[in-house]
Amino acid sequence: KKKNKEHLRKQDHGAVLAAKIITKQGGDRASAENKKLAKQYRKQEEKSAAIAAQRLEEREQKQLAALREVKPYDRVQERALELLQEYRDQCEEHPVTDLISNNLDKNDATMPSQIVECRQMQSDEIMA
Repeated sequence: KKKNKEHLRKQDHGAVLAAKIITKQGGDRASAENKKLAKQYRKQEEKSAAIAAQRLEEREQKQLAALREVKPYDRVQERALELLQEYRDQCEEHPVTDLISNNLDKNDATMPSQIVECRQMQSDEIMA
């Protein structure tokens, strides 16, 4: 009995009571250990599920932020306007009269209007 009392004194009081209650309820140490491990496993699963949900939410937030930031239609529209402005600047540098004086018949009155129409159609195509 002395050894048993000394052994009990060295153990945690809560652990001794838990073991006593478990033995009275008919369970053994193995089943108690299995329950403890199952509880730990369940807690670990809950933690990992919470972390996975948090990561998924962060990923969705990043994707939404990227969608708000990019706006490809606006970028394309800006680029088209830049190209149109460059084209207009080039047209101002080389007016229609230069083309007429170089290669075309000076007496043809409809040619400058046709050239203007062609350039207008080209600028419309660029905008489209």
